[in-house]
Amino acid sequence: MEKRKWLGWVMTVLMAAGSSGCFSSEARRQDSGPSQPPPQDSSEPLPVGTCRGDDCEVDRSALALPVHCPTGQCDPDANGQGIFIAGGWGYCLRYMGSLAYCPEAFANSPEGVVLKVRYRSNPTRLVDTRVGIRRRSGTPGSSADALELLSVSSEGTELVIRYRTRDRQEVAARGADLAGLELTFSIDDPDIGDIPQPYHLRVEAVPREGTAATGPSRYKLFYATTTAWQPHCDGEPVTFLGGRQVDGLRASVVLNSANLSLTTLSCESGAVATCLAWGYLPWNPSTGRDDPTRDYLFRSCMQAKRAAYFVGQGDPRSYTRSGTLIDKRDQLGINRDRLARPEAIWSPQGAVCLNPENLRRPELHAAANTHGLRPCTPLEWSRRGKLATGPATP
Repeated sequence: MEKRKWLGWVMTVLMAAGSSGCFSSEARRQDSGPSQPPPQDSSEPLPVGTCRGDDCEVDRSALALPVHCPTGQCDPDANGQGIFIAGGWGYCLRYMGSLAYCPEAFANSPEGVVLKVRYRSNPTRLVDTRVGIRRRSGTPGSSADALELLSVSSEGTELVIRYRTRDRQEVAARGADLAGLELTFSIDDPDIGDIPQPYHLRVEAVPREGTAATGPSRYKLFYATTTAWQPHCDGEPVTFLGGRQVDGLRASVVLNSANLSLTTLSCESGAVATCLAWGYLPWNPSTGRDDPTRDYLFRSCMQAKRAAYFVGQGDPRSYTRSGTLIDKRDQLGINRDRLARPEAIWSPQGAVCLNPENLRRPELHAAANTHGLRPCTPLEWSRRGKLATGPATP
């Protein structure tokens, strides 16, 4: 990624608490994004700035999430809530007026570009649908120049669509140039008939201004089946995350491989976009290179943001609601709120420890049922837990 972009990401990590409320309903307050820590702060039980990226040892075994459901409480209708949008299924595309198909990630391979789509009627079903491209001409699906799609990817959070024209010229569209393109794909759903349902998707970059000037890139997405464009994500801006596919049931993460390039899309209020806005970039903002500790924090944040305490115990449901305010603190010092009532310390598998008397939404979970998680005493960081949360304090 070009130098000016990574300088912007440096500012994201160093900015004084400034973006979380704008990007998430699970925010501390509107002026509480990533903070600017001194080298160390040992005045709290959970000191910050005591390790820096690569030298901060993590328990990589926590990256593997269970696929079984020993608790019997793994209704995928609830599991998906909070990952791509704060609540409900507003990140799904409508069919015949109902939310039906939920796009999660683009995947690029030598065979072409596909969009990974989850079926609302059967959330355990995730399918690949081939994506095409054409120049926009106003009405969805109307006559337009056909192009050859090469990739849909994200450099950090900046969306880049690469395509080839009829005269074999290769183009990389980004920013304002995206508005002139239209992605096309079809959903084959045997439950509604034998004819695949065509969809058209267009993207518009949101200008950087105000508090969003140095945060993740933001976009407006619109889709259509025939002639009427509809806003994606209930009208929220969308953020793209390059190099990773986030699963819509457990928030597990798949990384790029040699022949597969992945890009996740998330509504602004979802855990994916919110954690990026909070400063939990899974790469080093100075270099753009993947950073194991920051990646670990990003994955931990997705579970913490949506209060998915028991993913490691086989219950990946979210135990919070949109509008709930939280404080957050991590060992790297990206965020450093003081936790008056520590709720939990987090890993990619959910809570490492839990203080049930401090749950952010105690009415959503019986405090006595902690699935065997120990209390957070003593309150301290470990190889497994490097992010802590608590109910917001005035």
